[in-house]
Amino acid sequence: MGAQRGLDVHVLDRNESGLKPTLVRELGGTFHAGDVASIDQLRPDILMECTGSPAIIRAVLGGTAASGITCLVGVTDPGHVLNLDIGELNRTMVLNNDVIFGTVNANRRHYQMAADALARADGNCSTD
Repeated sequence: MGAQRGLDVHVLDRNESGLKPTLVRELGGTFHAGDVASIDQLRPDILMECTGSPAIIRAVLGGTAASGITCLVGVTDPGHVLNLDIGELNRTMVLNNDVIFGTVNANRRHYQMAADALARADGNCSTD
């Protein structure tokens, strides 16, 4: 949906192979393989963390451009300890005017928007 709206979309995954790299490129995005440190120079305006991995969440917090938004989409199992310098995170968020939020639900209008976007994208991708 971001690429359809003219945004510069980047997707990071640990795996270099499979269908995802091809789909990301065909849909107008840039695919990166590796760990979060490999894309530190990007400093995106909007970052969506979808794994729920405590280590990845910790790595991406404060990783956006100034006035950036981090959206936590993945769900983490309870019991994971996240060693985090709250003072540094607070200072970074306040001085950079950053936002961090979590989301899980959508209404029918959002599902319809997603279905419409997927239908438009369908013509851009090969599944071979």
